[in-house]
Amino acid sequence: PLYVAWFVFSEQTALWSRLYETDYECEHPALPAANRSGVRVLVAGFAKTGTRTMSRALYQVGLEHSYHSEEFGLFIWSKIADKFWLRRSGGSWSGLPSPGFESNSDAEVLN
Repeated sequence: PLYVAWFVFSEQTALWSRLYETDYECEHPALPAANRSGVRVLVAGFAKTGTRTMSRALYQVGLEHSYHSEEFGLFIWSKIADKFWLRRSGGSWSGLPSPGFESNSDAEVLN
């Protein structure tokens, strides 16, 4: 009974809606397919200052090449780091050090 009351209360007051981002649709007509204005935007900020939201908003208004730092780390930086460490290990994935393990070659790279 208490669970059902809590469920009804939270659904009626939208209690949990502040914990997730919703995907809003623009009411205005769509912009041309490509950004031809030449506008370039760089948004920088510390953690929890709205950088992901700003990246999403820029994408929604038509700046299709809008990325967050997490996407940079995942899609760009990780490939560069993989190539570097594979080159150091002779091209073998099994020759890579375990995460958190500091080998002599790591110390050479860091110095």
